[in-house]
Amino acid sequence: MHEIVANTAENVRRQREHRGEVASREEVDLHPGPEALAQERELLALLAEMIQMLPGTYRQILDLRLYQGLSTRQTAERLHISRAAVSTRLSRAVRLLKGRLDARLRSLSPDDSPQS
Repeated sequence: MHEIVANTAENVRRQREHRGEVASREEVDLHPGPEALAQERELLALLAEMIQMLPGTYRQILDLRLYQGLSTRQTAERLHISRAAVSTRLSRAVRLLKGRLDARLRSLSPDDSPQS
């Protein structure tokens, strides 16, 4: 899950950098301060909110695989479904979550229209 947040945040950062709104990766301090840590907490809270909005079957797969750390085989056995179904549901859950996070983060970023 952390990977989803990190990738989504990186995509938004790249878009902002391209528009000249943020420092490039080389200019970023590798030791985050309180503001950066607060932003990360906000992003994690947003992720938790988005996970709760997923359909139950997807939330269940994310819970078993990511939070409880079960393998694909263990998850399949627990849910009485095939391993392929576990993989498919996990892939769909991640894709749906990433799409919703991308859309939400874009809506929170400054307007893309040119300044006159």
